[in-house]
Amino acid sequence: MITVTEPIIWGDEHVPVNTGLLETVVRAFPHERVRFHAESSHIALVRALIDRDDGARVEFRETKLPPRGADFRTRFRHDLGLVGRLMEEAAGSHLIMASSCPSLIAALKLRGLRTAVRGVHIVLHGNLTLLWSWRSRNPLVRLTDLRTAMGLPSRLAIRYFVMEPAIRGELLATLPGLDPADVRLLPHPVSSVEASMEGRGELGTPVRIGFMGAASKEKGFGTFLKIARRVAGPGVEFHAVGRLGTDMAGEDMAVLATKPVLDGKVGRAEYVERLAGLHYVCMPYEAAHYRYSPSGVLADTLALARPILAFDLPIFHDLFDRFGDIGHLCRDRDEMAELIRRGLSDRHRYRGQVEAMRRARAPRLAGQLKDELRMALGS
Repeated sequence: MITVTEPIIWGDEHVPVNTGLLETVVRAFPHERVRFHAESSHIALVRALIDRDDGARVEFRETKLPPRGADFRTRFRHDLGLVGRLMEEAAGSHLIMASSCPSLIAALKLRGLRTAVRGVHIVLHGNLTLLWSWRSRNPLVRLTDLRTAMGLPSRLAIRYFVMEPAIRGELLATLPGLDPADVRLLPHPVSSVEASMEGRGELGTPVRIGFMGAASKEKGFGTFLKIARRVAGPGVEFHAVGRLGTDMAGEDMAVLATKPVLDGKVGRAEYVERLAGLHYVCMPYEAAHYRYSPSGVLADTLALARPILAFDLPIFHDLFDRFGDIGHLCRDRDEMAELIRRGLSDRHRYRGQVEAMRRARAPRLAGQLKDELRMALGS
């Protein structure tokens, strides 16, 4: 039996990526039982989204998780028990962790002193940025951080999955003690069901440009607003779909045709519908965060084959290098504003950009990704 678990996330976070991961596991190992452990509301959302045939192959098991804000000690006690049960279940096969934290990695290495599991595979998400952030000078606090946990020796075969090529190089440079063979690329999985909801294939008027997800300064929403104020007009609309960050409260958003919500969340179905209605997705991200972190918005954009407007960061540049013209890369906000002001009116080029996004999406769908996962698990 291959055991997959989401050991941290509650509710609607990571639902598309975990759905894509489960579809990939099921197709990579058609003759193996696959079991998924997660919090109850997360399971309900995954079950609702997963491909029907793939979902029928998954055994879903609800598990109780500590609160998201639990301290290291609380999490470590819980994770020791969870890891022990999961390793016993996965004996002779593989255990896949869909996310991680320091206490979980430490528990894996401690429990791994005595286990019959073939290997543990950990998917690394945005928490990887903690490796490059400020560290406490207190040695006791440092014992509980991600850098320490990943650097601990282990008798257990632990492999890490990063979801973008550029992140793998950064990780190996930062933790040279890691064996390069244990840091593997698994392109950010996307939901096959959501990929079937792909939006506009033709450029229309007005051109609809959108900012998706958390509308915060860290994610570049302030830059998006400045660009919109400079160039919005009869031929171009700007939309923001997501929750407004507290650091952007009080901003004038009159220029936006769709404004971010102030309270609550945008439901997944509405989010996907609005994304499908865009021509371009604007990602004016800075290198400080996305140099080391995969982007869920980028994965969503690929799933629905929406061309991008983005700054020249490694995660975007890699896609242009491998798949061609998937949109427009700009040096800064002035260049992006000027590009939009001149007009995004080349319908022939736009059709080519949509096709390039489809090519970039294909390796992230279970139909192709299953072969990479099978090789990565050594089977």
